[in-house]
Amino acid sequence: MIFVGLPASGKSTFFQTHFAATHRHVSKDLMPNVRNRDQRQRGLIAAALTHRESVVVDNVNASAAERAHLVALG
Repeated sequence: MIFVGLPASGKSTFFQTHFAATHRHVSKDLMPNVRNRDQRQRGLIAAALTHRESVVVDNVNASAAERAHLVALG
């Protein structure tokens, strides 16, 4: 699942309310000290999917181009 929305629009709260018990949460906001957050995000998503875990990607993801690599991973 790919969340799309402006910063502070409630994406993370929505995740916590509806998906925390059943899905892995992948958010660049949780990676403040990671040098290449895109690469780390792709790795976390790929690992979760390899283990057949459901994933929520919680970032702004404003454009179709920004989401394209996420869709391809899925």
